[in-house]
Amino acid sequence: MRKFAAAVLFILTLAAPSFAEIVSLRGIVVDVPAGWKIDAGEELLIFNKEETSAVTVTSISKNFELSLKIAAFNLSQAVGVPQKNVRSSTAGEVHMSFVQNGEKVSVRLIEEKGSILMICAIGDDKLLPHVAQSVSFRAGAKKPPSKVPVLPYRDGQVKVE
Repeated sequence: MRKFAAAVLFILTLAAPSFAEIVSLRGIVVDVPAGWKIDAGEELLIFNKEETSAVTVTSISKNFELSLKIAAFNLSQAVGVPQKNVRSSTAGEVHMSFVQNGEKVSVRLIEEKGSILMICAIGDDKLLPHVAQSVSFRAGAKKPPSKVPVLPYRDGQVKVE
């Protein structure tokens, strides 16, 4: 029994992703896996070492005319995603997925105070959903969510060329 438990623990250790650090830049917090890189220019770019998958984080300043709902509508129109494929979560987030230039793209929009964050996950690295979901405004966050809802690309959604 001990050998079995040790074997299961060893397999779980190998299967669990290793995360290097939780990074806080410009009031945005993200969990960055070991081996991934960050480029903090006008946008925050987090990408895997092969540069085949990335998360981009764009901060949009709100004004009296812009709300999360309007930003989501404008984005869906720009990339050709029908409104029926734009999903709102109970946490007040907006999600949409599509294919652009042959790449799977998943977008999450969140808002707090005077800003909207647009978090785009591009590619298919197995850690990509976790990295994208870990992005938040909470500068005091000590760890990312323990259960990460994965919003996979759904076949039949809009393909944008």
